[in-house]
Amino acid sequence: MYRKISRIYDRYRWLRSDGTPNFSQKIKRVEGDAKRFAKTLREIYSPNISLLKLFEIFYKEKLVALPLIKTGTIVDSVVSNKDLISFLGGVYSGIIEVRHKGDLIEALYKEIARYIARRDFPRVYENDDLETVLETMVLSDAGYVIVIGEKNNFVGIITDTDIIEYFRGRPTGVLIRDVMSRNVVTARYTGDLCKIIKDMNDLGIRRIPLIRDDGSLAGIISSKDLIEFIGSHKIFSYLNTGRYEEFCKLPAHILLREAVIVSEEIDIGEVSERMFKEDVEEFIVARDNEIIGIVSKRDLVYGFVVLSKQ
Repeated sequence: MYRKISRIYDRYRWLRSDGTPNFSQKIKRVEGDAKRFAKTLREIYSPNISLLKLFEIFYKEKLVALPLIKTGTIVDSVVSNKDLISFLGGVYSGIIEVRHKGDLIEALYKEIARYIARRDFPRVYENDDLETVLETMVLSDAGYVIVIGEKNNFVGIITDTDIIEYFRGRPTGVLIRDVMSRNVVTARYTGDLCKIIKDMNDLGIRRIPLIRDDGSLAGIISSKDLIEFIGSHKIFSYLNTGRYEEFCKLPAHILLREAVIVSEEIDIGEVSERMFKEDVEEFIVARDNEIIGIVSKRDLVYGFVVLSKQ
């Protein structure tokens, strides 16, 4: 419950009382348009690729979202990492039970991307400025936007990582405590995988720290780790029957990785630099050995484009 409230707050902390984005004036001074920030894809994929192939692509390319091209260079739809997690335990998980009678592996091989893709994806045009890009990204509650050309052709994609990369390392006067997400949802070290997936889907979160019985931090699991588990084919080493219920009962700690802890007093410019150098997706914020927050890329973007005046 607490996290749901904080997620609602997370979206609206970006906005003024009239509903318009509360961006720093420095955003208006950034030169260049959406095309400047957009990144192209190494390969074009159709909506008819299998879900297993999707997991493989997201894992290998470290994607946040993947546009699917149906004809020429026109974007048909987009799949995000949220959609993949939703397939595993959210609104799309019924595909496994209804169409494949609980056979997860069969569903991964036989189902195709278009069944979980979004056609109402966030988009901007190549000549739009950075302020428009950020506004679209924030109001859509997504970590990406698709950049479209004058002929409705696909130009590229901009993610929150690209925004942070532009501002990284710059001192801001904004501290971690000013941007971190509070009311952190945790899970038991001995809990099962589907409880983690359910919390991610129900609460709209992407990462959950695991806590041992003695209250100490064991590590963290994110949506990226779940995608890697399937995309790297590690899942096949853990399942005997391929059934969804067998997958659900796997212990969550098999995906555990070490959590990186930072102080609440560090400037977000320094943390953003560490994020790239250490290839870290998030930081746990602790005080006196107690978790008081998590800092993700979205939180850093908020600090750079709303709070920072430098």
